[in-house]
Amino acid sequence: MSRLALLAYANDMKEGPLQFVEQEIKEINTNFGNIKKHLSPEILISATKDNMFRFFADHGPEIEILHFSGHGNSLALFFEKDGLFRKEGLAELLNLAPNLKLVFLNACASKEIIDVLHTPDAAHPNKGVPIVIGTHRPVYDKVAADFSIYFYTALTKSWQIGKAFDFAKTFVLSGEHFALFPKGTNRYIGTKRAAVMDDEPDDDKSDQFPWGIYYKEAMNDEWSVTQYLNEKYDDKEKYAPNDELIRALASNASRIYAGLTKEKNQLIESLYEKNDLSAKEVLIEVENINDKFNRRNNQLKEIDDLYTAYIKDPQSLSDIADKLINTFPLPLGKLLQRMYSFSKENLLTEEDYNEFLELQINFYEILVKLAASTILSDLLEIYGLKEKIGKTMELNPIQKEIILSYFRLTKENVDDFDYTSFIEVIGQVLKKNLENEKGIDAFVKEYLNVKNVNTYENNFFSSHMLIKGIKAKLPTLNTAAAYIHHCKLIEQGLIDLLKELFFILQYKMVVIKNVEAIRKRNLLNKTYFHKYLLLEQRISDRMEVLELQSLPEYAESYSVILVKEIYRMFEYLSLSPFLIDKNVLCEFDGVDLYFYNYTEGEGIVYKSLTSNERQIHILPETNEIELGATTITKITIRFIEEMTSKTDREKNRITNRLLQLHAEFLYYRSKIAATPAVVSSSTPINSES
Repeated sequence: MSRLALLAYANDMKEGPLQFVEQEIKEINTNFGNIKKHLSPEILISATKDNMFRFFADHGPEIEILHFSGHGNSLALFFEKDGLFRKEGLAELLNLAPNLKLVFLNACASKEIIDVLHTPDAAHPNKGVPIVIGTHRPVYDKVAADFSIYFYTALTKSWQIGKAFDFAKTFVLSGEHFALFPKGTNRYIGTKRAAVMDDEPDDDKSDQFPWGIYYKEAMNDEWSVTQYLNEKYDDKEKYAPNDELIRALASNASRIYAGLTKEKNQLIESLYEKNDLSAKEVLIEVENINDKFNRRNNQLKEIDDLYTAYIKDPQSLSDIADKLINTFPLPLGKLLQRMYSFSKENLLTEEDYNEFLELQINFYEILVKLAASTILSDLLEIYGLKEKIGKTMELNPIQKEIILSYFRLTKENVDDFDYTSFIEVIGQVLKKNLENEKGIDAFVKEYLNVKNVNTYENNFFSSHMLIKGIKAKLPTLNTAAAYIHHCKLIEQGLIDLLKELFFILQYKMVVIKNVEAIRKRNLLNKTYFHKYLLLEQRISDRMEVLELQSLPEYAESYSVILVKEIYRMFEYLSLSPFLIDKNVLCEFDGVDLYFYNYTEGEGIVYKSLTSNERQIHILPETNEIELGATTITKITIRFIEEMTSKTDREKNRITNRLLQLHAEFLYYRSKIAATPAVVSSSTPINSES
């Protein structure tokens, strides 16, 4: 027996034509393509009661999801040609679909219909639809379409229904504060019919979200569309782990290198057109440009050379893989190395595939967290630079709230945080605040070129949705064929994601332990000694010392920074306090990186990049200390376990560093919170102005 999702829409031309219902159904139908072989979508165009009844008569037991888009109110839905379809009749019709799991009524004020659908017959309480989504008041056409599209985008990628609902809600709320209620047609049956039917909408409670998800007893928000699909996988499906990923990464490196080479050559050509430079001066400038280009892009060139040779004679990918592993920043390079260590030969059992799948998901999570912490750090740098010239950062209310939501993450909601929306919001804030600004620019300019991240057509967004869905499904996988299928899906997701973020390889991640300023007698210039660790896979844990002479600036001590060139380390972007190295802060050898994870009251919790169980809790405590007749207040922190071996003097130094880190985090949070929100338009955040 087939399994169907019925997608119906009705457009009442008399009541008020809805411009977006047809496009809504088409997009939802596209989303169901992800699971089409398990749950096939069927569309009823310009639905009428007649063709609805005929469809249920022919396919009733096969229907598992019903979606309706059109006009409605608390008593009925409105169908074309034959008008009202009262809720009691609708409930009786749905009884012909005993396997129906979900009904989504994307029409105005449909909440009152829900009780009838849950329990159409009081004498048989087990009958009825388990889950219904409806609205408690009028909703506008465009917003309603967007909400359902994003709901099914998540649901068809294995998200639990509660999280899919919250995801679509987040998207709708990501517009301006009044974006829920723009001027335009709504999906409510109008006042003429309402007067006849004795039905008026509830008071417009504009502070409440219009949609709700309602569960029949024994159902909950953990239900997933894939729980009952009984997916079958091909036991003979072939998979060469990482091969496609390595080829795609090498292709990206080659593409970026070609683009950078073209920019360099154009710059050199422009020098020859300058009349104010002598031939000798031009040659010196050309030499400087080439030297700087080669220093910055040597590793990309080596990958490009290897990939060019591979294209001519496809042999082993191991040399390209080794070079890529050593080029990625350490946390990603180490994970890529572990992933590449799995070959077709040593992926033998379900346990092997489970470990490999978790590595793939971990690679994705670290990549998006690194992207998020980098672009946020860039925003805060721009914020400070604008303050210095007497200007303030411009944020609209929703942008401000989404940025603050990152600073306010809790243990309960951290796993559901949407990094794609976060990255896009900050990108748009940067673009807006850098317009017409001379002398101020983003450190990682490439983020400004990532457009429309949070849209369902975008590779970044699709990969995010896919991988989050597979992570939720992970506990249900129990065969090698199922693991192989999902490993291939995630590998393609990583390929699409890295198309957008591969530029990160043009930057180097460095841990700065400390900086010493040396000034000798009779010499005006200072010399700065930087004790640092370059975070690349091929680099050992040994700290290196870099001498930067006659420079007016220097890098930030005890921090993880991003640089374009090691020999220009004073030009950097600090990732503190979002990415830290515990070993540098706490005076241990080697490197041990932690990402900001969530807040705990006024404290901050960091999570290790290498283990979900390892965390650092920076929770300041205020203690009263008696010194003779005097009592003083002292702020301390609870030390992590390794601190027991430290002396009191070492503990004091480490405490001060961690408290400074904590103060820095709170400072940035308060700065964003205190920034006045400016409403300039009703354009949602994901729309280009």
